[in-house]
Parts: sequence; C-alpha cells; structure tokens
Amino acid sequence: MSSPSLTERRRAATLLDISTVAVALFAERGAQQCTVADIARAAGVSERTFYRYFATKEQVIAPALAAGMRTSEEVLSARPADEPLLDSLRASFEAALLGNERAPHVRRFLAAMLDDDALYAVWLHVVHDAEPGIAAVLAARTGLPVGSTDIALTAACVAVAFRITLERWARADPGDPAAQNPVRAAEEALGVLVRLPLTA
Repeated sequence: MSSPSLTERRRAATLLDISTVAVALFAERGAQQCTVADIARAAGVSERTFYRYFATKEQVIAPALAAGMRTSEEVLSARPADEPLLDSLRASFEAALLGNERAPHVRRFLAAMLDDDALYAVWLHVVHDAEPGIAAVLAARTGLPVGSTDIALTAACVAVAFRITLERWARADPGDPAAQNPVRAAEEALGVLVRLPLTA
C-alpha cells in the first residue's frame, strides 16, 4: 500500500484539527448548544470549509474518535510478535486510555455523547470501521487469514471491548474503580476475551 500523499496528509490533519476543536466545544457547552458556525469559528475555518469535510455537525466527532482507535491499533501492531496477545491488547488499551485521561474534557464529552443518539451513532460507526485494521494486525500476528472467522470475531470483540471500556470510564460513579483508573475498566473488559481461542 502506498503512503498517503502530502495533500491527503494535510486533509487528514485538517479533519482532525476541526474534530478536536468540536469535541472540546461539545464537552464545554453540549452539542445541542453548539452550531456549525461556532465550530468553524473556533477552528479558524469557514462554514463552507466545514461542510466540505463534514456533511453534518454530528459527523465532525468521527476523526477525533477514530484517532483514539488508531492509537490502540498502532500500539498493538508494534508489540513483540511473541508476546501473549492478551498482554499486547492490554498495552494497546492502556496507551489510548491514558491519553484520554490526560485530557479531562474528553471524559465530559464521552459522557454527553452517550446521551445523544446522533453522536452515539457516529461513535458506533467509528468502532465498526476500526475492525478491519484490528483484523489485519491480528492476522499478521497469528498467521491466520485476515478473512477467517477467528480473526473477524476476535477483531470485533476487541473493538467492542474498547468501546465498552471508554463508555464505562465516561459514566463511572465516584465509587467505581474505573472512575479513578480507567485501565481497571480495560482489565475487566479484556478479561472476557480470555475465553476466545486467539487469546487463550
């Protein structure tokens, strides 16, 4: 696969910049209280430019959410090939979770997103769209065909485990260990994967 062109890299960077600004605004004010004009102004672009990249206000969150999924995937890909898969998954989850934990507004945004049907639908699409990348990493590690049932099922479970971990962290009650340590939530989510063939 060829590397992205300079134009493609610049486009991706612009998408992520606008998306990151929108997430921060949504966390601060709530999505319903933010307009496309607000997002465009804060991101330093025109509304016309906004709509060149995003069809709706809700879709603007996708690049920022996908970046977290990519962080997890990239760490998983970089782990030693002979490391137990569950340990590699734990490290990949921790990298993404700790990055989110360092940005307090991300947790506020995620909590608000869970109560907004349109935003949550975007999140579900992002998680689903991450599955092929995870599957490719798993296939490379195991030598199994990327289209095999084992790979597809495990990739889907990994993606959903990541989603559930973030959602639990976002909504954790003060007495829930996940509220103080999101990695604890990841540990619990990953625990169920032990029963899958590839992680046993």
